[in-house]
Amino acid sequence: MEYSYNYYKKSKHGSSSSGVSVECVKCHLPTDPVGYLYVKARDGMKDLFIHVFNPVKSEEEWIERKEELDETARGHIKNSNCMKCHKDVKPQSEEGKETHAEIDVKEDKCVECHTDFVHIL
Repeated sequence: MEYSYNYYKKSKHGSSSSGVSVECVKCHLPTDPVGYLYVKARDGMKDLFIHVFNPVKSEEEWIERKEELDETARGHIKNSNCMKCHKDVKPQSEEGKETHAEIDVKEDKCVECHTDFVHIL
């Protein structure tokens, strides 16, 4: 997780010009207490298993495995976590406006399109 954290710190979510940063749990964990505890326990066990049996040994290896790691992480991020901060999304580009007009936020996940906003290379 060291490399994920280092790249997060470089992103707007990790350190913005306004001084605001978003803690990892705000995106990666559910807000309801039962869901929070369940995911915290599940991911803690998964992280421990990876750390012991399949560790990322270098930054180069992390970059090689980033797509696989991202896919797993994105699968658990819910739109409701994004919408807590990004309540009134108004895309600036025409493409963004058209895309947002066509999506269903109940079906389509924010992170399906917005993939490299946080753990950027």
